[in-house]
Amino acid sequence: MTRYGSPSVSRPLTRADVERMATLDRMDLTGLQTWAYHGVFDHERRDGQPFLIDVTWWVDMAPIARSDALETTIDYGEVSSLVVEVVQASPLNLIETLAARVGEALLARFPFEYLRVQVHKPQAPLMVGFTDVRSTWQAARTVAAREVVFCLGSNIEPRWDYLQFAVSALIARLDLDRVRVSPVYETVAQSTIVQDDFLNAIVIGVSTLPAPELLRVGLEIEAQAHRTRDVHHGPRTLDIDLICAGDEIWQTPQLTLPHPRAHQRAFVLAPWLDLDPDAVMGRESVADLLAGLTGQEVARVPDDLFHP
Repeated sequence: MTRYGSPSVSRPLTRADVERMATLDRMDLTGLQTWAYHGVFDHERRDGQPFLIDVTWWVDMAPIARSDALETTIDYGEVSSLVVEVVQASPLNLIETLAARVGEALLARFPFEYLRVQVHKPQAPLMVGFTDVRSTWQAARTVAAREVVFCLGSNIEPRWDYLQFAVSALIARLDLDRVRVSPVYETVAQSTIVQDDFLNAIVIGVSTLPAPELLRVGLEIEAQAHRTRDVHHGPRTLDIDLICAGDEIWQTPQLTLPHPRAHQRAFVLAPWLDLDPDAVMGRESVADLLAGLTGQEVARVPDDLFHP
């Protein structure tokens, strides 16, 4: 017998989630109808009544449209069958609980990133005229704990203090687990603009936050360090680049993972290799990527940054 009380695979939406959802396309499956026995009154449990379910999910449809292949998308026929199966399962008192039950079951079966479920009870036992009673549940998929990599940089004094601030702020704001901080390297700026050398370091930790949230917090920490972007690739108090989040691949206007230029930057690869000699970015080892670079000066600094 299928059980619908498994551990939650959902989490509340964050501001970064809402911003990402605005960049995605949407699929709506509306008006799924079935008869079920949910409610607090005896006659509802005995006689039953109609329930209507709407399901919405967000997705990048461009690659799906190009392939025109069922295996590249979520089969809405299978979605509808699971919805009916869940709604017809053991009775519940509240449609709020029913909406959450349906949502959790769908997230457990299908690779939705964001999901909304609406349960309609058009014949609810009310003593006044009405059109509908509807409960809406929406959530994002819980992100599995994975290793995330940040690269820090500063070439405006006090450079060391800015890097130390970034390490402390990332750990505190993101609640990173198993944090490791690389040695610091002094590096020549990779820019056509004449400017002072950078101090760079890598921070690695384990996080369950979605990648857009990691990026958003990094940008907020930069702003707290008075980072400006008046000159493209110009001097900066603090630079926080999200290099990768596990093996996730992101290609949105706001975020690309793995970082699209990290494989060409010795100031990323050298301190990363210090922390993890077996590190991999994409399908290539960091050691091989670093060995293939020429003409980039990096020099290890004797002192280390502090981290808890």
